[in-house]
Amino acid sequence: MNRRTAENLMRRENLQLQCVAQRAQLAQARAAIESELRPLNRALAALHRLRISPTLLAGGAALALGLGSRRAAGFASRAWLVFSSVQRVWQLLQSLQASRASAAAGASRRSIAAGATDPQRGKQQEQAKQRLDRELDQELDGTFPASDPLPWSHKVD
Repeated sequence: MNRRTAENLMRRENLQLQCVAQRAQLAQARAAIESELRPLNRALAALHRLRISPTLLAGGAALALGLGSRRAAGFASRAWLVFSSVQRVWQLLQSLQASRASAAAGASRRSIAAGATDPQRGKQQEQAKQRLDRELDQELDGTFPASDPLPWSHKVD
């Protein structure tokens, strides 16, 4: 191996080590930026979930200015707790209503077919049940905001 090839190999190894160090620095900087922006991301996600109107948002900002930052923060946290609880109960009631309607529709179909055993119908019922379970899981996943103090999962392992 000639001298120039050896120099190029050494330079390449040095550049690769620099790349590894820069990647580590970049990862640390990214983690710091993400931790700084986490509250903003949560707030934006909450606004997106609520589909809040600009008028309501402006009214909330005016209320926050009028109450002062400490009182407004306490009021907002209590209001958020009540709202998210009501939203969870509302979504649960809607999913229960949908499952009851589905069960009623299945019962009326069964009464029409009076005693006929159809394996295809059983398969369709099982697929409908799995579809409703997936929909309920998706709805419940979306109801628990990241600001909950304790992680919670409705899924049973």
